[in-house]
Amino acid sequence: MTSALALNWKSLGLICGRPVHHGFSVNDKADLVATLAGNPDDVVGAELLSKGNKFMINRRLVLGMIAAATTIDASRIAFAKEKHHLNGKDLLGENIKKNGKHKIHTTGKKVDVFAEVNNGKVTAVTAAGMQVKKVKSRQKLAETTPGITPVSMQLAQADVYYYGYWVYDDLTDTYIWFPADYVIVDSSWVEYTA
Repeated sequence: MTSALALNWKSLGLICGRPVHHGFSVNDKADLVATLAGNPDDVVGAELLSKGNKFMINRRLVLGMIAAATTIDASRIAFAKEKHHLNGKDLLGENIKKNGKHKIHTTGKKVDVFAEVNNGKVTAVTAAGMQVKKVKSRQKLAETTPGITPVSMQLAQADVYYYGYWVYDDLTDTYIWFPADYVIVDSSWVEYTA
């Protein structure tokens, strides 16, 4: 990406009339400066019949190349990240009763995600080369086994928080959600925003 930006700046330097770097002849420099200054008569080797078309094509070509290079660079940033919401209770299963580090998931980049359990609580989630943050939400974002939830249970869950570990990199966001009784609830959890 750095080389693409360098090429864009070099092209911009040419258009602004700054000194042209190595690789151009003196005639090429004179052609470019005269074209940008609007003096086609000063261009070395210009033919009288094709003056207007030659210079218009050169301007369009240079501006088109800059626009294309900028668009290609910007398109890398424009892609949305994939979001995955997973049920940590289901992923961990019976391992919640065993102290230690347990593999619970593999990300799209083939990175293993581990949950560290101590005394029946998930104390941390780790993934090599990825960042992890703690988030909380009142909305249940990871579904458990499908079924009917009684209305009385829905009303009782209005003030219930779900706690998630947000494992992320530049391409994916993976949220692994746990009920409150699976984690240590303290002030380190931040509110989840979609």
